[in-house]
Amino acid sequence: MDRLKLLGTLALCIFLGCSGQDKGEKVMKEEVVTTNGIILELDEKGMPIIGSDEELNPHYTQKLKEAILQTNQIRLSSPYSTYTPSYLNPSDPRDRSYFLEWRDLYLKEPAKGSIAPWSKEEKEYYLSLKSKKERYIYLVKRSGLRCAIIDIPQEAIGNAKEFPEITRIVEGNRGTLKSYLHIGEWNLCAGILGDANGFIEAGEMANLGFKARAKQALILAIQLGVNIRDRQKNPLLILQESYEARGILDGERKNLLKASIIENLAKNIQPDEFGMLPFIDEMIGVDWIMDFNKFPYALNSSGSLIRNLDKQIKTGKLLDPREARADKKTREEFRMYMNEKLKVKKQEYSDYGFPKDWNNQDIELYIDSTLLEAKVMAVTPPQGYINAPYYYFPEELDELFEAGKLDRKLDPTIPAYKRVGFPQDLVKKIEEFKEKKQ
Repeated sequence: MDRLKLLGTLALCIFLGCSGQDKGEKVMKEEVVTTNGIILELDEKGMPIIGSDEELNPHYTQKLKEAILQTNQIRLSSPYSTYTPSYLNPSDPRDRSYFLEWRDLYLKEPAKGSIAPWSKEEKEYYLSLKSKKERYIYLVKRSGLRCAIIDIPQEAIGNAKEFPEITRIVEGNRGTLKSYLHIGEWNLCAGILGDANGFIEAGEMANLGFKARAKQALILAIQLGVNIRDRQKNPLLILQESYEARGILDGERKNLLKASIIENLAKNIQPDEFGMLPFIDEMIGVDWIMDFNKFPYALNSSGSLIRNLDKQIKTGKLLDPREARADKKTREEFRMYMNEKLKVKKQEYSDYGFPKDWNNQDIELYIDSTLLEAKVMAVTPPQGYINAPYYYFPEELDELFEAGKLDRKLDPTIPAYKRVGFPQDLVKKIEEFKEKKQ
């Protein structure tokens, strides 16, 4: 087993539940389930049973068990831990009609302005903000991106100078070589504090499985106007390359027409008076992102499955289900292959032990990365990111709907400021601004 394959396996564990006793005590059930669906029993001390002693590096066995339990605490501390789905009723004709319109969105490229759109009232409120700093803070909050690796209070967003201690910690870690995920997260935190370049550098996490998070960071960099006039670092050109060359490796679908449109925009577009492009999504639209790490589970944090799928597409063995020429048959072939690979991963790492040839540094990094992956998923909005919506197979949505398990809150056309997780302070300000105008 190599470390890259193991990363993400324990990225987020959840207890199957607790039950209350008469005296208000809570009793832990006897199992935990890992992010990829493997159930681990608990011993009499409430610790996960992860394999026999001879299979494990004995020095770190206890640390691994503690990490498994700690990921559960991370999940419980998520701002979305109380999220409650609202399921569509397959027996209700109105819900069925609503569902069919929603499902059909995934059969084509989304129309511009149709996915998590800027509503009239949100746009009017945003344009009422009269300083670059105010708009910076608004766009960062709107994106849904939250710092996972360190706690950054809301009042510190775009306000690094007023929070020197947090800024010192973030800046001191931006040059880390620990892992792609650590590099990306520290830079994302720097962007949240006010250095917009951090959102471009956060793209390092695109080398792993967090494709939607990396895409949202890149779109935010474009909105903020970072390096728009720099031909070497222009984030629009990074996006153009994604559509032209990398495709699914960035979670995207290859689209040469869109790549050409974006390249032309990069040459000619005029930012607003603050040097920003807040409504870039209305100009180029948004696209479905293939990402197997959705709140609260990190099913493929290493990105190995995406790389595997890329090879299958390049050799013509599979067709990207988002392609215009894809049909039910090719989508099912893709989906079956994808599900089989995920199933194999479950079976392959059933022991959860560390190879004996790993040194202490390997093991420490694995545990550290596992906990960070859990933190990333804990701050990921249930609906995903506004400018990087998850791709769902239409057939998958059919199955969920018919089973009464399709959450209406996942409808990607819900206006941005009405989505779960949109900052309530902004919702209140938008509503108040709307009332004043009436």
